[in-house]
Amino acid sequence: MHTGYIKRACVMTLGVAALTSIAPDGAHAEGSAELLNASGSYQQLRYNATDALGNSIIRLRVDILDPGVEQIFWRGQGTIQVLDPSGADVGTFATGALITPTAGLPGIYQVLLVDQQPPNNLDANNFDPTLCTPASCDWTVEVRDGFGAAVPGRLFARVWRLDSGGYAQERSLSTSFYVKVPGGTSGLTAVTEMRFDGLAGFRFSIVANSDGIAGSPRRSVDSGSAPISPEFSIYLNPPVDADYSSVQALSLIHI
Repeated sequence: MHTGYIKRACVMTLGVAALTSIAPDGAHAEGSAELLNASGSYQQLRYNATDALGNSIIRLRVDILDPGVEQIFWRGQGTIQVLDPSGADVGTFATGALITPTAGLPGIYQVLLVDQQPPNNLDANNFDPTLCTPASCDWTVEVRDGFGAAVPGRLFARVWRLDSGGYAQERSLSTSFYVKVPGGTSGLTAVTEMRFDGLAGFRFSIVANSDGIAGSPRRSVDSGSAPISPEFSIYLNPPVDADYSSVQALSLIHI
């Protein structure tokens, strides 16, 4: 089991022989709260995709298991567009919206954010976490149950692109991401925890796949010299929609 590091990117190479089971924890909001470090410094969520017109967007996804009672709550800067599992447009929503999924259609809903979270606040091209307040930098994309309570373990992305505003240790990232992978048996899935302790990457991407950096597996290369292929879903909390089949403890090296 190996991870690879390329300049301003973290690539995790995963194999089904190195997995560990993780139990989901208690309910809380999903979003910027998981990306705060111990000193309270924010990470900016940066564009990770483009839409059909070539506009930069942030593409997130949520698991909807019971569309009859569950809803999606959005709070942040700008608007979002929600697409259901068939690709149909559920609508465009402003901050504070509580969004009802398509009737009778469970599955993966895409949540497309128009703006970075938060938008650049130092100047047109740069983010400074010291200028953040909860009102300006908090963001949430969460699934709520029929009682209005947040259900963690539903929000994920294939690529998390973040900006800590610099390489200083007080701006570093110390948190866990949870990667859902095949469980080694047909029809089963497993989850591995990818924990960072003091990752000072400035602007960086977190991706998980089976092979690492294309053409340079288990190696570090310059960020402009090799493509990175996202493969696995990366959650901010232990995913609810997983089997948690356990094989053996995960070992991370070369981070």
